[in-house]
Amino acid sequence: MIGVTRRLTPIKELPEAARPLAGADHAVTSALAYTDPDELRKIALWAADLALTLSGTRSLPWVDTTMTALYRGHPAPTGQDPRAGRFLTTPEQFWAARVLEGAADPDPLTAAYLTLGHAGHAPGADLEWVMGLAPGLFPTLAASVSGPGSSPSRSAG
Repeated sequence: MIGVTRRLTPIKELPEAARPLAGADHAVTSALAYTDPDELRKIALWAADLALTLSGTRSLPWVDTTMTALYRGHPAPTGQDPRAGRFLTTPEQFWAARVLEGAADPDPLTAAYLTLGHAGHAPGADLEWVMGLAPGLFPTLAASVSGPGSSPSRSAG
């Protein structure tokens, strides 16, 4: 990364899933595109765990089984759609299924964008808070945001 100068990706050029995040922290949102896929998957799982914990659904057996599989690098037990074969009866269960769907996305960057967005809309959270936490927990993301040779500033541009 030394000697590499990056600019913030204009919001209109970001994927649809990333646009709400850019309003909260444009620098982090842009830096995600330069983050290693393995690190993106870790970010997605962390954000999914946060969203599920804050919504009170992390301890549901089917949620726990799905998250355990995803942490182990396996597909969701129900295939790509965590809702398949489930009778969802509460708003919380629908929320959990959406979060798991995002976490299971085959593209790590899309998974990170989706789950960070879900975490930012979980009860007791907001996007600015979640986007501010992520670089402190994931060193390679932090380096992309503020490290040598990178220039995504923390403005929302």
